[in-house]
Amino acid sequence: PGATITLTRIQREKEAKAAQEVLAKAKPRATISLFGITFGEEEPASMNQETKMATRKAPRGVPTIGRWRKNRDGSVTGFITGSPNFSEGERITTSPIASGAVISGSIIRTGSGSKYFLE
Repeated sequence: PGATITLTRIQREKEAKAAQEVLAKAKPRATISLFGITFGEEEPASMNQETKMATRKAPRGVPTIGRWRKNRDGSVTGFITGSPNFSEGERITTSPIASGAVISGSIIRTGSGSKYFLE
């Protein structure tokens, strides 16, 4: 015995309006997902501050670490670009990360105070 969900006219209109808003904000040729449209509800609890802060591009003046991995001691090893202190593409290991989510698209700060963008 399965249940059938029937959308009322009002619910369909709300969903259609929300989809149109998403489409209106999308850049040309963008891929969009309509999954998780909340229809005016509160933001999901799973969206924490670190997730919101993740970005796609390094801010001006912040070196980027690409092809990186997190080490057991909390440091990050990868290949750096955009740093005045290292050669482009040089393999580095940071000191242990003091703040920031160690995920692609985020900015981290090391225990020694250096800031990096994780590609």
